[in-house]
Amino acid sequence: MDEALAFELRRSVMTYERDRRSLALLRQDLELKRKKSEILKKQVDIGDVTRLEYIKALIEASESESSILEAVLGLRKSERTLERILGIPSGA
Repeated sequence: MDEALAFELRRSVMTYERDRRSLALLRQDLELKRKKSEILKKQVDIGDVTRLEYIKALIEASESESSILEAVLGLRKSERTLERILGIPSGA
């Protein structure tokens, strides 16, 4: 393997690992936001917080879901780059 290809492979592996860790963190963040929304819903029901606070929490969770979708796409692109470097057919 020539030096340029080895460098590209190392860089792509690092990018893939970064994207994978980022996706895992985003999923954890979403889970926390969903739990927060559940708690706020109960607090709305008993009158401790306003419905607006609950809705804001739902919006934050929805934004996190969107970020996860973007991260999945980024991870898939990283996987495809590795496949290309290694000569693996797409989706194999």
